Amino acid sequence: MSFQDPTPSPSCSSLTSTVYNHPVLIIGTILTAVYFSWYHFVVVRRPLLYGGRDRLRDHLLSQCRSLSQPYRPTIWAWHYHGTTIIRPLIQKLLPIQYNRQMLHLPDGGQIGLDWAKRADTIDNTVLLIIPGLSGDSSINYVQHFVQDGLEAGHICVVFNQRGMGNIPLTSPCMVSANNTRDLEAVIDAINKSYPNASIIALGVSLGGIILTNYLHCAGGRSKISSCMTISTPWDVELSRHSVEEKTINRLLYVNFLLGRLRNVVRKNVTELAKHPSVNIERAMNAKTFTEFDDALTAPSNGYESCEQYYEESCIHDKVKNIQVPFICVMAMDDPFSPTECIPIDAFESNPNTVLVLTRHGGHFGFIEGVYPRGRSWMNKVFFEFLLAMK
Repeated sequence: MSFQDPTPSPSCSSLTSTVYNHPVLIIGTILTAVYFSWYHFVVVRRPLLYGGRDRLRDHLLSQCRSLSQPYRPTIWAWHYHGTTIIRPLIQKLLPIQYNRQMLHLPDGGQIGLDWAKRADTIDNTVLLIIPGLSGDSSINYVQHFVQDGLEAGHICVVFNQRGMGNIPLTSPCMVSANNTRDLEAVIDAINKSYPNASIIALGVSLGGIILTNYLHCAGGRSKISSCMTISTPWDVELSRHSVEEKTINRLLYVNFLLGRLRNVVRKNVTELAKHPSVNIERAMNAKTFTEFDDALTAPSNGYESCEQYYEESCIHDKVKNIQVPFICVMAMDDPFSPTECIPIDAFESNPNTVLVLTRHGGHFGFIEGVYPRGRSWMNKVFFEFLLAMK
C-alpha cells in the first residue's frame, strides 16, 4: 500500500504565495477580465437599421462597411456621458481654411457661409453642413465633417446661423429650430454660386431639426438631393424634459449650452433689445432652455410662447413627407433624444429614409479607440455615406 506525499508541488506553492502576497493584483486581474468580457458581450453591438425598404437600406449596407460591423465605443468612456463629453474635449482641431460669404436676409438679419474647397475639386457636388445649437465652422466636429467632405471630393460650406461664428446680429431674431427660411436662402446662394452642382446636406442636433423641417415643407420640391442627420431631437418637448429634469443632465449640458447662448446675447444685447417682446434680463438669468426660449427664442421668432415654439419645431411626425434619400444616425442612450422620441414606424413606412440606431454613442459623441483624438465612428459612417451617394 502506497501513500502520496501531501507536500504541495513547487508550482502550487508559488501560486499560493502569489495569491497571499499580491491579493490586489489578483483581484484587479479578475475584475479587468470580467470588465473586458462584459464590454465585448454587452456594449459592443452592430447598429440596427430601420426603413429604406426596397433599395436604399440594401445599398447602404453594401457601400457603408461601418453599418454592417459592430460599433466599439471607447472602452473607458462608453457611457453616454463619456461619449458626449469626451469627444468635444479631446477631439483635435483641424487646419481648415475657409472663405466667408455673408448673406443679408429680407428681415435685415445676416448669416455667414464658410466655404472650403480643394484646388483639384470638380464642381459637381456641394456638401452643406448645418451645426448644432451654438455651433459654427470653428468647432472640432464640424471641421472633421468638412474634412470628410473634402476627402470625398466635394465643395464644402458651413451654415453659420444668426449670431454664431462671431457674426453680429443685425436684426432682433435668434436662431430657431423651425426657421427654414434662412436655410432656403443658403440653398439659393449655393445654387447661384454653383448652378450645376447637386447638394448633399448634413444636419447635427438642432441642425438636423432645421434640415428635417425643410425637407418636410419642400417635399418633392427639395433642392437637396440627399442628406444625413445625426443625434436629432425628434420631439423637442420630450428632449427638453430629458435634459432639464435629470439633475446630472442639467448640470453637464444645459448649463454649458446656456452659457454659450448667453455669450451671444451679451454681444448683441443692443440689437435684441429692439424687439418689444424680448426679455433680455430673464434670458440672461435663465437656468433652463424653457426659461431662455420663453424669454428670447420664441418671441424673437414670432411665437407667443415657448410651448407653441416647441410644438411647431417637433419633427417626429414629419418623416412621411421626406422624398430624398435621408439617413439618420441616433444612439439609444442620447441624453437629448430618448429612444421613445424616435419615430421608428415612420422610418419603416418611408422607403426614402433609413434610421441607423446604435446602443451607445451619446449625443453626437460616437467615439472609438483608446485615445479618441481623431475621426469618430460617425465620421466613418458619414464619409462612407458620401461615397455611396455618388
